[in-house]
Amino acid sequence: MKKNRTVFYLIFTLIFFSSFELVSKMINIDAFILTGLRFFLGGLFIFLFSPGNIILEYSKLSKNLKFKVIISGFINVCMAMLLLQISVKLGNASTSAIIISSNPLFVFIFLAIKDFRERNKFAVKNIFKLLILLVGIIGIFIIMYKPDKGDNLLAIVLAIIASISFAYYTIYSQKLLKNVSPLTLNSISFGVNGLVLFIGSLIFSSKSIGEIFIYFDIIQLVLLIILSFGITGLAYITYFKALINIDAGTASLVFYLKPVVATSLNYFILHEAVGLPKIIGIILILLTLFLYNGLKTKL
Repeated sequence: MKKNRTVFYLIFTLIFFSSFELVSKMINIDAFILTGLRFFLGGLFIFLFSPGNIILEYSKLSKNLKFKVIISGFINVCMAMLLLQISVKLGNASTSAIIISSNPLFVFIFLAIKDFRERNKFAVKNIFKLLILLVGIIGIFIIMYKPDKGDNLLAIVLAIIASISFAYYTIYSQKLLKNVSPLTLNSISFGVNGLVLFIGSLIFSSKSIGEIFIYFDIIQLVLLIILSFGITGLAYITYFKALINIDAGTASLVFYLKPVVATSLNYFILHEAVGLPKIIGIILILLTLFLYNGLKTKL
């Protein structure tokens, strides 16, 4: 029973995480406003699971930790996810999904640089890992070299910067999780930064609220609910529910399989082009992530 529940959590998480680019592209709202709104609502959704404990835990944190919680949200919401959302709006959703899924490549590069600065030399195992990760980087460049119909260079570059930003956010938040629970970290960082971005985007927008939401109907509302409560909120919770019963390596398959699932969804629903360069890029990125994950457990 527990195994079946864990499998369900993983499948649910995979489908929802893979649907982000598809769903967000179908919502006719400015990228800045949409990102702010979805993270505010998603953070609020997570907060409502345990409001008393979250308020109590956050109130007991030092001023320095409180500030770092907010900064973690800024890196994720106002940098990584905002740039990803702009990339989705400008180009093919599937391309953005593939590139953001390659963020573990950049996580290792950051960690390797940190290790080099501390040791003043590269460890042999890190050099070997770096060579493997270069294959994934080549995969990204293949996608950039010959974009599919609907793609453009700016959208691809923004997705790469988003992936690098998310990699840095991953490292930054991992340090915080030693002192802050995942629910508190994400509900506060998502909610606060999402609200600030949403209000700021409305204030500085050249359009009136009526003009911003002119195409907002019942279908758009349903998509926003899925994006905010499902993808940003519930999928995060099911992912950590799965982590209770399995190791992180197995759970990370969700992110490894996202490029395949996301590309398939966007191909069949949005009818986005999937050319040979993109397929080769996906294969190289997936191969790199699987090899790196296997190597990481052995060394």
